[in-house]
Amino acid sequence: MMINKYIEEHKNEIITKVQELIQIPSVISDSSNPLHPFGEPINRALEYMLNLGKTLGFRTKNIDGYCGYIEFGEGEELIGIIGHLDVVPEGNNWSHPPFSGEIADNKIYGRGAIDDKGPVISSLYAMKAIMETCRY
Repeated sequence: MMINKYIEEHKNEIITKVQELIQIPSVISDSSNPLHPFGEPINRALEYMLNLGKTLGFRTKNIDGYCGYIEFGEGEELIGIIGHLDVVPEGNNWSHPPFSGEIADNKIYGRGAIDDKGPVISSLYAMKAIMETCRY
């Protein structure tokens, strides 16, 4: 299937993007900037994703720092996926640094790797695979 081929061809890029997003410690913090209501680190994660989406050829929108979206298509043929980029504080007892995106034993370690940064990047690249290989 062409979608699987696209994903396989971009596997290293996808892994790198997950690691880069994990490296942003997007824990909620106080902010005096009304455009960064959840703090600067969460804003950096939001901007990272929106910029990546734009680079991949999607339409993007930042909604006053509260959320954003990445989409393609028109009318009834619109595709979008919901996810979040904030993480809870790192806590203690990590075997790998919580904001490193380190790979060990063929796994990516870090805060958000599974909930929800890894899935958000995966979803974005799934959308890109659809965009590149399917008629929509």
